[in-house]
Amino acid sequence: MEQLTDQPPEDTSWQALPELAADFSRSVEEASSRLVSAAEQLTSMTTKFLETGSRLDQAVDSHHEIEAASRRSAEAAAAAAAEASAAVERARAAQDAAEGFQQRVENDYGEMAALVRDLQERIAALSVLSRPLPTDQPPSLVSGHECPELTIVRGHAVWGDPSAQLERSDLEG
Repeated sequence: MEQLTDQPPEDTSWQALPELAADFSRSVEEASSRLVSAAEQLTSMTTKFLETGSRLDQAVDSHHEIEAASRRSAEAAAAAAAEASAAVERARAAQDAAEGFQQRVENDYGEMAALVRDLQERIAALSVLSRPLPTDQPPSLVSGHECPELTIVRGHAVWGDPSAQLERSDLEG
């Protein structure tokens, strides 16, 4: 049988308490150190994240500026193309007008050349007909009744009665 004693059994767990406290203290210090390190890393990452966000905002702003400049350039190019198209149309109209004018000038020149030739032929015919008629008497002695008249029939000069000097076919022609 066991003996009952008034002495409590010997408990050694309280002797391990300082050692456990030291272990706990070391664990807390390590955890605190890890927590500080993690907080520093989080702060560093947050700073880098904010810097990256700022650069991203700048890039987006640059993109918007480039987009606006591109839009303005495209609008200016479209306006220039429309102006160039209008200039081409005006040039075509001017060229058509110039060609029409040139054709009218050529037609007028052809008509004038024909008129000049006709006039030269008539002048030549008149110069031939304007030679004095051979008479035995000087022209001052011939009275107005005796001098035949000059008549022009269909481009031909005829002295005196045209029916007597020209054939009927020449008068009808």
